[in-house]
Amino acid sequence: MTNKYLLTLSAIAFYSCAAPTSDEMSYDFESTMADASIKLVTDEGEQDLSKKRVVVIAGQSNAIGWAKKDELNPELLDYGFSRTKVWSGSKWVQYSLDKRVGIEPQLAFTYETENPNDMLYIVKYAVDATSLEKGKKHWHPEDKAHYQYLVEQLYRPALDELGEEAEVMAMLWFQGESDSLVEKKAERYSKNLNKLYDSIKKDMPEVKNFVIGGIPDKDIWMYQADVRGAQEKLAAKYGNVKLIDTDKVSYGDTTHYDAKGYEQIVDKLWLQINSDELIR
Repeated sequence: MTNKYLLTLSAIAFYSCAAPTSDEMSYDFESTMADASIKLVTDEGEQDLSKKRVVVIAGQSNAIGWAKKDELNPELLDYGFSRTKVWSGSKWVQYSLDKRVGIEPQLAFTYETENPNDMLYIVKYAVDATSLEKGKKHWHPEDKAHYQYLVEQLYRPALDELGEEAEVMAMLWFQGESDSLVEKKAERYSKNLNKLYDSIKKDMPEVKNFVIGGIPDKDIWMYQADVRGAQEKLAAKYGNVKLIDTDKVSYGDTTHYDAKGYEQIVDKLWLQINSDELIR
């Protein structure tokens, strides 16, 4: 059987070579990396060798994103995000900047830069001022509320659309501030966070890493000790739970990250979870 590797550029031009050596492949791939997808053509048909990687973003307002678009680094404003798509609720659509942005621009830019042949797919669902408590307006996984909606109405259909080859790198969780405002909620946060993690393992087994954007050490979060402690303990207990320290990241107001803050968080994410662990 003869194999051919095709490097397709902008879905129009292509370069092919029969049975290339590793040196030849490396040279040709490097020269065409910017907009390339890699395909293997066998007697059985064409196979796409570029990876499909998924990130889930969930939580409350810092998961939504309150940073202003015009605060972004100029290279992000001019960047095309050609290999990043987001789930609209019914289909995958090309990612583009809104007037308000969250972690997506810096995350997509960093990912595309580090993985120039691969696609990034983002499933995002976040609701302002929500807690991890039970109730129709909150995130406790036992209720038919936000968690169930994320899993059943967004995550599962989005993954089904991509097929079995999709890899779910991580779920990014930005939440806990609301719980730190009420003593009883803060006291229950550890139990609720562990329940969330256990539910994710059961309902979203494809997720490789659970990444928590820790709540910052600020006086406004009156009962933060319990929430921060719960986040730290979960990260210490499980190897695939990562805690991002947000104490010194940049904020646009008292409670919300600005564009620089999200950039700092992505830098911390990439430092804490190296490519061999996050992308495998």
